[in-house]
Amino acid sequence: MIDLGPGADALARSCGEWLMRLRVTMLIGSVVLGGIVKAAEPVADSSSMRITGELAASAWTFRDPGQLSGQADGLFFPMLEGQMRFDYSWNNEHDRLTLQPYGRWDIRTDRDLIDLQDAYYLHTDEQWDGLLGVQTVFWGVTEARHLVNIINQVDGLGDVDEEDRLGQPMVNVNLFSPRLGNLGLYSLLGFREREFPSAEDRLRTPMIVAEDKAQFEEDGFARHSALAMRYSNVLALDDVSMDVAVSYFYGTGREPRLVPSGQMLVPFYDMIHQVGIEGLAVWNDWQFKYEGIWRTQADEEFSAGVAGVEYTIPGFFNTSADIGILGEYLFDDRSQAMPPTLFDRDVFAGLRVSVNNENNSYLLAGVVMDTQDSEKVFRLEYSQRLMDELLLEIEGRAFIGFDEDELGYDPNQDSFILTRLRTFF
Repeated sequence: MIDLGPGADALARSCGEWLMRLRVTMLIGSVVLGGIVKAAEPVADSSSMRITGELAASAWTFRDPGQLSGQADGLFFPMLEGQMRFDYSWNNEHDRLTLQPYGRWDIRTDRDLIDLQDAYYLHTDEQWDGLLGVQTVFWGVTEARHLVNIINQVDGLGDVDEEDRLGQPMVNVNLFSPRLGNLGLYSLLGFREREFPSAEDRLRTPMIVAEDKAQFEEDGFARHSALAMRYSNVLALDDVSMDVAVSYFYGTGREPRLVPSGQMLVPFYDMIHQVGIEGLAVWNDWQFKYEGIWRTQADEEFSAGVAGVEYTIPGFFNTSADIGILGEYLFDDRSQAMPPTLFDRDVFAGLRVSVNNENNSYLLAGVVMDTQDSEKVFRLEYSQRLMDELLLEIEGRAFIGFDEDELGYDPNQDSFILTRLRTFF
């Protein structure tokens, strides 16, 4: 037998992975296309269209002026946001076309964004549905951090909590069984790089991330495709209701490693395997939550998790308000060579207040505390409807106790309040 060397073995493995992804994509796509063909058959029912939208005027107000070279002067940074949603359904609402564009204009810095968060065709049936297009998917059950939420890339120029996500092109099929649970299959087509703050932006590190120099472990089709699946089920045990889910992802990771190169950081996107676990158990006024992942990346394995509890006091002091008391423990054993994280050994404590009045007033206040030093991040979220179509939102972050010598700057000076007025139509 002729030995072609390790290069040929690597090429064979790469071709095998490429063919596997192509087969899975074709399989999922054929199911969706079957739904499209079925939907194209003549039906006698009427169609419907719904158009909604919202506009928002926002402003970041920082505690102190920017301290890093190149940052924009001042404390006040206004911003305009808007999105619209178009839903057209037919065939007794078994078929739907959805389009949801989003735009953000930062008046003073370079945080502008135009994104299609949803743009898809969806066919639903009794035991399955199929989707083709761009979608924003959410996975997760905990409060302080969503480790398993990996389908969509983070909007790196949005809020600092990494809750804002970018639309992801995909083919998606979900299978439903009341007894066996639900299975979601995803073929993700097209990779979106994470954006990082530029030199003039606030909430950045001293070293700029050079997005234009990004590097990838794989190229071509392998770089731009990924496979994912998620199994979920609801279990009832006496007085306890349990939501459980297990997920798997293989493809280019959404979190890059940041590799120092001179006076900048270069993002490096590795191929990763990630297994995720979610659990939510509800017993009377108690909720017990867990999210955990196990990931292989750049020849390293690590795990991370969030475990917590929430106790709700309904009708607090004979009022309409519900009070939730939250506590979570966060751990992450990744090395410093992996994508950076603040949540290695931390505790989150918080309070959730739902007033349940005609204004839908809501408050979430909490703090994430590092168990190994004095670092703390205080968090505030408040919302209240001022009129039927006008909503006030206030978010705040305060960064306390960080080592200025270690980081090269004082994050506390980037403590901020974000005020937003949102109107709906």
